[in-house]
Amino acid sequence: MNESYAVWLIVSAVIALLVANLSWRRRTAPSALALMALSLGMGIWSLSYALFWLSSTNPARTFWMNMTFCGVAVIPVAFLVMAQQFAGHGVSLTKRTYLVLSFVP
Repeated sequence: MNESYAVWLIVSAVIALLVANLSWRRRTAPSALALMALSLGMGIWSLSYALFWLSSTNPARTFWMNMTFCGVAVIPVAFLVMAQQFAGHGVSLTKRTYLVLSFVP
C-alpha cells in the first residue's frame, strides 16, 4: 500500500494537534480558539486519511474516508472565523453567524 504516504500524514496530524494544544494554552489571545478548531480539523483530516491508506478491508477504508469529512467540514469555517478575528472584525460574529456558517452545502 502507501505506507510512506501514511507516515507523512501522521507526522502532519501530530504537528496539527501540537498547534491545537499550544493555541488552547493561549486561548485568551485573539483568534486562538479559531486556530485551535482549524488545527483540530486538519489533524482529524490527516490522521483519518492516513488510517484510510493503512486499512486493508473495504469497510474500514469506507469508515476512515467518511471520517475525513469530519475534519474537512470544520476547516473552511474555522479559517474564516480565524481570519475575521485576527483582522479585528470578530466582534461582528454572533452565535447566529456561527450557526449559518456551520451549514455545509
